[in-house]
Amino acid sequence: MALLGLVVQVWAEDASNKVALDNNETLFTVLTAINYCGYDSELSVSDPLRAQIRAEVAKNIDASAEAKESSEVMCQFIRNISRRIQLIRWHSMCLWH
Repeated sequence: MALLGLVVQVWAEDASNKVALDNNETLFTVLTAINYCGYDSELSVSDPLRAQIRAEVAKNIDASAEAKESSEVMCQFIRNISRRIQLIRWHSMCLWH
């Protein structure tokens, strides 16, 4: 319970900050891949760094045939997962409505 109080206190003190930083390289890599492969949600209102990272990744992938081939496989995998998630959501809505 004390931990919850501490978390709430820290969150309340920093409620004005909308950005949280994490130095998790794995998480950054996965989110960069998803972003590169076309995740565009709120892209127009995102931090400009997101577009810069996307452009830099695209430039590096375009410079390498091996990276291009790997990125095509990766993006297809991400699209397949996205379609499955959408299908599950649609199916869930149909069952519960």
